[in-house]
Amino acid sequence: MDTITLRSQHESPARTRTNVKNTTTRVTPNFPVELHKLIVDELEGDKKALEQCALTCKLYRNLAQKLLFKSVLVGFSTFAWDKSETADKFLDILRASPQIADYVQRLQIYQYRESRMDMIQSDKSLSTIVRALPNVVDLVLGEDEMFYEFPRMSPEMQSAIMDKCQSLLSLTVRFMYGIPLKIFNHLQRLETLTLDNTTFADDPSVQIAQTPSKIKHMTLDVVCTQSPETQSFFPFLVEQGIGMGNLESLTVDMTQRSAGSRPLFPPRDVQAIRNLIRSSAGSLKVLQVTTSWQAPVILPDNEPVFDLSELPLLEEWSLCGAAYNRDRVSLGWVSTHLQTAIPANRRYKRAELRLVIADHVKLVEGDQMDPEGFKYFEKVIVDKILPQTGSFSIDFLIWEDDQGPIPKQIQKYLPTLHALHLLHFS
Repeated sequence: MDTITLRSQHESPARTRTNVKNTTTRVTPNFPVELHKLIVDELEGDKKALEQCALTCKLYRNLAQKLLFKSVLVGFSTFAWDKSETADKFLDILRASPQIADYVQRLQIYQYRESRMDMIQSDKSLSTIVRALPNVVDLVLGEDEMFYEFPRMSPEMQSAIMDKCQSLLSLTVRFMYGIPLKIFNHLQRLETLTLDNTTFADDPSVQIAQTPSKIKHMTLDVVCTQSPETQSFFPFLVEQGIGMGNLESLTVDMTQRSAGSRPLFPPRDVQAIRNLIRSSAGSLKVLQVTTSWQAPVILPDNEPVFDLSELPLLEEWSLCGAAYNRDRVSLGWVSTHLQTAIPANRRYKRAELRLVIADHVKLVEGDQMDPEGFKYFEKVIVDKILPQTGSFSIDFLIWEDDQGPIPKQIQKYLPTLHALHLLHFS
């Protein structure tokens, strides 16, 4: 539909029909383009409404398309259950409407394939798309829970990604293996970095020529290198100065290794994380730390992982860790951390504790609990945390299909917190 007729509420139907009959021009209010843009912008996120707008007239088509194609997900899959070829389909759209390439600001790429030949075909389409979108500032590589190897990309695809990194403001890498450390040489404009289940290629010789210095927001959720001896990424991060000094928000997960003969998290990495936090002591506003989901992390001399007295601008903090040890539930390490790390006379907008209880812990008999420890933990929360926090909650993560008596047992040992509706179970 190339034209649109908008009738004033004071205009008679007969007059409107006459206007339409005697002229080929459209009857529209004499609004400036900026006002039409404000109207369409109100529909952002409503895909169906924007698609209808795009069919209305040329003006609304362009305004709607800018929102519809602001974020694009493209990929290639050859699995029997998913024969999607969205990359090729999107290329067809770009050929038909080249202006759409300028609208894309966020690009997410995924690749599921069954063979090496599939990779060649998909990489050709995807690398063409990456190079065809000049205004992408937010790039997402990978998909949740489907590991993909960066080295298996074609050289053209790897090169296209590295080139695109030079203009990025935000980079997210999910479930990807073998990312080259040299990628940090291409992230000079980067402000937001998210690494989720990401493994970097181990290359001790890599030196970052230009350290990314503008990173303000960083999420490091299970990140390591390929080396079975070190599996250490955080010391590299700190030694190269990546994210040091300017962070406003930091989320870090220290759950790097499974339980076994080796330590759950190397002391060198713990120290690197503490240095990363301290380097941005004057700018951090949000801090979320997961110590471990498999055993309490106790630092030498009961030192805390972070010390909030060193973070004057902090507004929100979260601490996650295990609440059990050898089939016995204990919150002692949390109490010690809170007593040591939370300064007096400071107020926070929001605080959260997330405590993990393993599926093999059966809280039926009282001797598996630590009554005095629970009592002290509750006292610390009531006396020290609640008066200084606008919003506070404790979330117990229970690794059980059937939680059974666990919530009731915890509520019994934390009666005041239970009465204040601060305990949550998931």
